[in-house]
Amino acid sequence: MITVTTPPVGYPVSLDELKAQLRVGDDEDAFLTGIIAAATAYVEERLGRSLLTQTLTATFARFPACRAHGVVLPRGPVQTVEEVAYYDTDGLDATISLFQVQKTFAGAVLLPAIGEYWPLVETDRADAVTIEYTAGYGIAADVPMPIRQAIQIIAADLYERRTDIVVGASVARLEVADMLLSPYRVIGF
Repeated sequence: MITVTTPPVGYPVSLDELKAQLRVGDDEDAFLTGIIAAATAYVEERLGRSLLTQTLTATFARFPACRAHGVVLPRGPVQTVEEVAYYDTDGLDATISLFQVQKTFAGAVLLPAIGEYWPLVETDRADAVTIEYTAGYGIAADVPMPIRQAIQIIAADLYERRTDIVVGASVARLEVADMLLSPYRVIGF
């Protein structure tokens, strides 16, 4: 399970950017901010990525059985790993201070340090292992432009469809957004 423990500050697309694209004034700021939030959440879920810097906590029932197998940290790009904690076989809190992080296109893989092994954990807990890490591209300007453009397209579509659904135009517009997102999508990580 993964939870956001410290959410990002802001969104990859600013309110001013969306207002300029839609050519609207200041009277709908709250509504437009909600649309940006919804479009950003959709894109993060669709990509399996964190866009802006945020702290995540991933919990697992155990470490991998083999030293050579790593713990996959989803929702990258991973910036840093802050803590690797676990419940030992006696149910006591413990941490691992020696580990390696191999960053990948999709996220990261956490491995024990060379010469170290994964410890045994309490077996009847779904949260026996807890890993806290920071993920995301950084600030809004660091998010790849195709992802930011896709968020704007999706947000514009939500704005224009708030009362009526126009199937043909929406499908074409969302296909363009999907095309922009496809190189960044994490599949099967």
